[in-house]
Amino acid sequence: MKIAIGNYIETQSLIHRLNPIVKLVIFFIWMIVLFSIKQLPMYAMVIIGIISLIRVTRLPIKLIVSSAWSLKWLVLIMIVFNLFFYKQGNILFEFGFVQVYDQGLYQVLLLSVRLVSVVMLATMLTLTTKPLDLTLALEQLLSPFKRFIPVADIALMVSIAIRFIPTLVDETDKIMKAQASRGANIETGPLIQRVKHLVSMLIPMFVISFKRAENLAVAMEARGYTDAQSRTRLIQLYWYKTDTIGMIVGMTIALIFLVIGWNI
Repeated sequence: MKIAIGNYIETQSLIHRLNPIVKLVIFFIWMIVLFSIKQLPMYAMVIIGIISLIRVTRLPIKLIVSSAWSLKWLVLIMIVFNLFFYKQGNILFEFGFVQVYDQGLYQVLLLSVRLVSVVMLATMLTLTTKPLDLTLALEQLLSPFKRFIPVADIALMVSIAIRFIPTLVDETDKIMKAQASRGANIETGPLIQRVKHLVSMLIPMFVISFKRAENLAVAMEARGYTDAQSRTRLIQLYWYKTDTIGMIVGMTIALIFLVIGWNI
């Protein structure tokens, strides 16, 4: 299992040097764009744009593609539900009670490309931004709401969750290898047998997750961690001219895609 989300790779690219606030804002804007587009040709342009952005970041394309490929089972489940239960349009295929409609097929392709695009963008965000910088950026973006919600605590929880994704993936790999050494291979065999092996893997995974959470809580208490709202920051985020240019360019491209999508 290869999931790059949560890791940070330094390549000294222009994207790496941007203020994390810029990257977060552009990411959320592009999330809106991806869920607003309804045409597959527009997604082809989006994929080309994402690949071009990967080249700018100097990150290995294979690493980001592998993160998207790790969701193959989720995409497969989504395909089954939408393909067999979406009852709109013309019937393309019929076998007994199973009916596949052209609109269902189109919906499957749309959702699959959308999910892959979101995962690739999220992977690039975490690969080009340090977890601490991402926490500070999220905290500053949510600062107008600090009277209503614990902004610092929410930012900390998000940062910890992102940070522990690679750790949990490594633990999952270890459990899968341990199960495989005992004859419980989740990737081969009949479907029912593979589901049973999956359950035997999920239980120790949950136990390890709760144990790590407990250890982290004890470590934070032992080091005198208090309310995040009252803590000072060693690292400060600064805004430069390149950040303004990056924000304008990212928002302009997103607006162009929205306008083109609405007019098609």
